[in-house]
Amino acid sequence: MRGIWTTLFLLIFSITSFAQAVELESEPYEAGKEYIVLPESYSLGTTAQASLQSHPDSIEVLGFFNYGCPVCYRMEPVIEEWHRQQEELQLVSFTDVPVAWNHPGWDNLARAFYIAEALDVSDLVQPRLFRAVHQQGKRFTTKEDLEEFFIGEAGVSRKQFEENYNSFDVRRKLKQAELLRDAYHIRSIPAYIVAGKYMVDVQTAGGPTQVVDVIEFLVSKESFSEGVEELGFDDVQQGIDHSQDDVYQLGDEQNNHEDIAPSTAPE
Repeated sequence: MRGIWTTLFLLIFSITSFAQAVELESEPYEAGKEYIVLPESYSLGTTAQASLQSHPDSIEVLGFFNYGCPVCYRMEPVIEEWHRQQEELQLVSFTDVPVAWNHPGWDNLARAFYIAEALDVSDLVQPRLFRAVHQQGKRFTTKEDLEEFFIGEAGVSRKQFEENYNSFDVRRKLKQAELLRDAYHIRSIPAYIVAGKYMVDVQTAGGPTQVVDVIEFLVSKESFSEGVEELGFDDVQQGIDHSQDDVYQLGDEQNNHEDIAPSTAPE
């Protein structure tokens, strides 16, 4: 009888080990290489996360960026197209989180994100503000610089801008962004947090377009672990045209630099 149970145990163990091996081999990306598994304490380090998620039943992806960051500028069209596709699937809740370190004008640029959101002109402001910084060399170090931009580029009245520049809601969201940045120990951008558990950036993924592939893999992985029907992300990926990658290159004097380092926190 003991021999039968021993044989049965070994059989079950072998089947389980084989299944785990197959699962590991089938995963195209590896923790510690293309993405980082975060300590659980990171997601528990702030109460800001819950109030940012717009769809509690979806998987949250936080995108840390700043308009002044050159790699964020390269990532913007890639992430924007991917985000549009995800909205149709209603599986992912994507939230931009502007990071304001001690770089000239970055505090104003982070504030601009929430001013645009409050005035419902984000679709106009996002690409134009990126272009103003990286193609026209503007730095937006003063309130007046930002005000003229919103009036000229987004059709916002001076009164609307003044009412929102230092409003309670804008200040509250800036504080939330700061708490999230610190909770997830964000030291370089762009960086993406998936489900509060994983971090992906351009360096780990291997490039701007690869970031999307890794994020999709982690979303699919998290969906499967939560018992949600796994989606065929290949169908989504087919909707993203990577054949024009030169579009994502920086303009003017920065075109000569093939490898642009992510923006980091000042020492």
